[in-house]
Amino acid sequence: MKPLRLSVLACALAATLALTSAHAKTPAELCSLANETVNTLSGMVPIEVDSVTQTTGIANDCGETRVQFQRSVDLDLSTMESDFKDFLEAQDNEYACGDATLKQLIGAGWTVRFSYRFQSGDPVVIEAKCGG
Repeated sequence: MKPLRLSVLACALAATLALTSAHAKTPAELCSLANETVNTLSGMVPIEVDSVTQTTGIANDCGETRVQFQRSVDLDLSTMESDFKDFLEAQDNEYACGDATLKQLIGAGWTVRFSYRFQSGDPVVIEAKCGG
């Protein structure tokens, strides 16, 4: 199965949002929103982020109020530039905060994490943050 591009992912999230209340505020409503989003995206995995990165799994935990993206990077961690974490943080913030569902969850106190596994080295975890 060929990986999907990130733009297809954005369209799927928009469709999910259209079917779900954009104003979910109770913990149960937020959990339901996270469940629907994760279920939709999980059916699309693997999702190509760029030429060396794929989203390989997506999960949520309503008790922990967390959405977790697992990503695989086809590079050795030791080959990365010193500022690569800044790049990942900016990319993940743009993605999460640009998506109305994820932004709503973050605004309600949920954690949206992106965990990157490289060919070698420890995983790198980025927690998305949305300003204002």
